[in-house]
Amino acid sequence: MFRAGAKRSHDAAEVFDGVHSMHDRKAAWVLTRLHETGATQPWGLATEEQRTLRALHDHWRLCEGEHMRYMGRIEGVMARHWPGIAEFLKLSGLTLPCLLMEFGGPTGVAATPEAAGALMRRVGGSQLREEKIEAVLRSAEAQAARMAEQGVELVPAEEAFIKRVAQGAQQSRNEALKARKELEKHVPEPCEALRQLVGPALTVGLLGSGSDPRQMASPRSFEKALGLNLKVFSSGERKVGGLHISKRGDGQLRHLLFLAAELRLRRPPNGGTRAGALSHRRERRGARLVPTQGRTRSRQGEGQGHHRRDAQARPRPLARRPRPAIRSREAVRHPTTQAGKATWPLRWPPRSPSAEHGRLDECVS
Repeated sequence: MFRAGAKRSHDAAEVFDGVHSMHDRKAAWVLTRLHETGATQPWGLATEEQRTLRALHDHWRLCEGEHMRYMGRIEGVMARHWPGIAEFLKLSGLTLPCLLMEFGGPTGVAATPEAAGALMRRVGGSQLREEKIEAVLRSAEAQAARMAEQGVELVPAEEAFIKRVAQGAQQSRNEALKARKELEKHVPEPCEALRQLVGPALTVGLLGSGSDPRQMASPRSFEKALGLNLKVFSSGERKVGGLHISKRGDGQLRHLLFLAAELRLRRPPNGGTRAGALSHRRERRGARLVPTQGRTRSRQGEGQGHHRRDAQARPRPLARRPRPAIRSREAVRHPTTQAGKATWPLRWPPRSPSAEHGRLDECVS
């Protein structure tokens, strides 16, 4: 099995017969001619390791997508029956699904606050503070009283539905965690640096889809394989869509790569400390702050302060001169003549309407 590059086959469409259009019969003929001239490359089948990594990555994506769908359903149900719970408990955590599975909503929690508090302490552990538990109980009591006052209490069918959704969210969360652990076990040892950079999910996805950066000839090839290269979308005569990425390849891998890059930019460098993050930020600004005590003397002048900028600091931009207000009657510019060419008066706004009319008469005459 052989394959031909997309750019080469697109360019060859006009080379062979002088017509730049392409259809099925011509595409098959162009591929045949490219293969006869030796412009194709062998396309080998995926190895057993690549197929294994691909299957593990697809399984993790399936479980993660199922969990996200249940999270969206819980968010919608809570927005209707218990809007204040999202301020105290995370929708993606474990405490909220367990609470809903046991009590079914704010009415059940308010009816047995001792049991609900004990459940949250057991599930949340040391990461769930006592103040937050008390806030959840107060929110449930207030929501139950509000629902009873308005006459919109939960019916048994609604409580059963909430418990089923919470049970599905917990099961899908456990399956997604199990699939991710299984995926992390199969990361090859030579790709440990890539795993630390972009995470195990994206590493396994790249290796399983055949987009291994170690096998790419150049960074541009890796960029094209993921569909991140820029492409002009036009109809031939005029540009329709402008310049955008080609979106070639797997869109989920591009999504994971974007999330990894965003997390890499947000993560503080130099060990993750606040001091290291501040130092890195100052270096990026081009100025290093030197702490001093008491009155300091800068290189540009004297003054009081706690920091001093070194000589490599960037100068402040010059303030722009404010533009003069344009009057309604003087908003029309009149051309003048200078060396046989029409120019515009340098002074704005004009001195007076009479003077400008005189210049206009000279220009016309």
